[in-house]
Amino acid sequence: MLYRCLSHVVWSPKCWRWAIDGYFEARLQQGIREVCAERDAPSAELETMPGHTYLRATCVPQFWVHRLVEQSNVRPSQVPRAETPNTRVPPIHFVDQRVLRRHYRRASLEAVKHYVDNKRNTRNRFLPSSEGGGFLGACSMISRPASRPVRSVDDYRDTIEQLLRPLAARPVEYVPVAEALGRRSAQDQHAPIDLPVFRNSAMDGYAVRAADIAVTPVTLPLTGVIAAGDPGHEALAPGTARKVMTGAPVPAGADCVVPVEDTTADEHSVRIARGRSAGEFVREPGSDIRAGAELVPAATVLAPRHIAALAAAGVGRVPVFTPVRAVVISTGSELVPAGAELRPGQIYNSNGIALAAALTANGVAVAGVEHCGDEPGEFRQLLRSATAAADLVITTGGVSKGDFEVVREVLIPLGGDFGSVAMQPGGPQGLTVVDGVPVLSFPGNPVSAVVSFEVLARPILRHLAGLDPVPEYELPLLGAVRRSPEGRRQFLRGRLVRHGTRPHAVEVVSGPGSHLVASMAAADVLIDIPATVTELAPGATVRVWKL
Repeated sequence: MLYRCLSHVVWSPKCWRWAIDGYFEARLQQGIREVCAERDAPSAELETMPGHTYLRATCVPQFWVHRLVEQSNVRPSQVPRAETPNTRVPPIHFVDQRVLRRHYRRASLEAVKHYVDNKRNTRNRFLPSSEGGGFLGACSMISRPASRPVRSVDDYRDTIEQLLRPLAARPVEYVPVAEALGRRSAQDQHAPIDLPVFRNSAMDGYAVRAADIAVTPVTLPLTGVIAAGDPGHEALAPGTARKVMTGAPVPAGADCVVPVEDTTADEHSVRIARGRSAGEFVREPGSDIRAGAELVPAATVLAPRHIAALAAAGVGRVPVFTPVRAVVISTGSELVPAGAELRPGQIYNSNGIALAAALTANGVAVAGVEHCGDEPGEFRQLLRSATAAADLVITTGGVSKGDFEVVREVLIPLGGDFGSVAMQPGGPQGLTVVDGVPVLSFPGNPVSAVVSFEVLARPILRHLAGLDPVPEYELPLLGAVRRSPEGRRQFLRGRLVRHGTRPHAVEVVSGPGSHLVASMAAADVLIDIPATVTELAPGATVRVWKL
C-alpha cells in the first residue's frame, strides 16, 4: 500500500511539473549569475511567485516595470513596490512557467548574453532594453501577447523615423571634388580666388581701344594674336588692334573686344565695321565671385552646378558628411540571381537590386547586397557582418507567420518587434535593433518590399541625406476603384495623365496584388487610399506620391 502511494506521488504529472520547473529555474538562475560574473555586468535575479517566474535586473527606470506589467499576465498588485518613492528600481519581467519550459533553450543563456553585451555596448543607443533591445527585449517574446493590435501606417512610420533620426549626426570626410556629386557639404565653401582670375575676352575677335573705333568703318594695323592660355603681357599700343580668342587675356591698354563677325581682316590689318563701347565683351577679374565670398553653403547636396563652381575656383577636396550606409539582405531559398538558369520552384531575386537602387536614389550608400536561404545560421552570420559594416540593415522576406520564416526566427529572440501594419501591400513588418544598428524587415513579395520602402523608410532617409521631400499631389481619379480593404490604407500603383507638362489626373495601372512587379514598371506614382475608404468613383480626388 505504501509503495503504491509513493509511486502515485512520484509518477504524477504535477510532481514532474514541479521538478521540471525547479530544474529549469535553477539552470536559468545559474546561467544568469555565470554570465553576469563573467562579463562584469549588473546582476540579475530569477525569482518566483505562485504560478509565475519573473526576472529582476538592476538599474532600470520604474516606468519600464509598468510597461512590462501591461505586457504580462499578472495583476499590478502582484508587482513589488519600490522601497523608496521616485527612485530607480529593478524592473520586473513576468514569464509563465509553462512558457518558460517551452522556450528555455531559446531564451535563457543566449538572451542573457545578449542583454549583458548590450548593457556594455555604447552603440546600442536607440532603444532601451525593455523596448526591444537586450535581455528584457529578448525575453519579451515570451510574455508578448500572441495577437497584437494592427498599427497604423503613420504610427509605424513615426517609430521608424525616431529610430533612424540619431543617424543625422554624421561624421565628416574630405573627398575629391570629382567624387562629391550627390554628397552633402559639411561646411560653407568660400572662393579661394577671384573668378574670373584675370581680364579675358568673352568672344573671338579683336582687342582695341573704344576711342579708336568711335567712328566706323575704320582700319587698324594688327600687332599679333593671343590664344587662350597665353600670358598676354605685352600692352596694346594706341591706334592698333590685337586678335584674341575666347578666354584669352585682354592686353593692357585695350578696353573692349570687337567680335570677329563685325570685321574683315588680312595678315597685316583689320577693318572694323561697327564701334563698341568700353567694357564690351571683356570679363573683369572678380566679376563672377570675389575671393573669400561664399561659393557653396553648408548642408548643400552637391549637384553638377556646384561641382563646376568648386572646380572652377580650384577647390580640390570638399568636406562632406558621410552618407548613411545600408546593407540589404533578401531571404528565401527560392531566389536566384538575375541571369541564372531557373529551376522548378525558383524565381529571380529582384528585391535586393530594387532596394539597393532605391537606397542609392535617396542618398544612402549601399554597403552590400546579400542573399541567404531559409537557414537561420546563414542569416545570423550575414546579419552579423551587415551590422558591423552598416548604419542600417534592410531585410526582405521571412516576416510572416508561416513556416521557414528565418527573419522572425532569428530576430525575435534578439528583441525584434514583428506585427502587422494597416497597409496593403506591405502589411507584415518587423523592427529590431541588433548591436545598435536598426534592422527594418519588409515582406518578401517584390511590390510589398518596394512599397514598404517608399512609404515607411524613404521620407526619413531623404531627410537624413538633405534631399527635398517627395512631391505629393491631389488629383482626380481617372476610372473607379471598385474595392479597397476596410481598415487598411491601400497603395495602388498609378500613372499621371498629363496635358502638356502638367498632370491633370491619375489612373490605376495594375491590380492590388503584391506580386505584380512588372506592372509596377508602368507606374510613376503611388495612389494613397485612406483606410476608411472602401471604393472610389471616377473623378474622386486622391493623394498621390511620386515614385
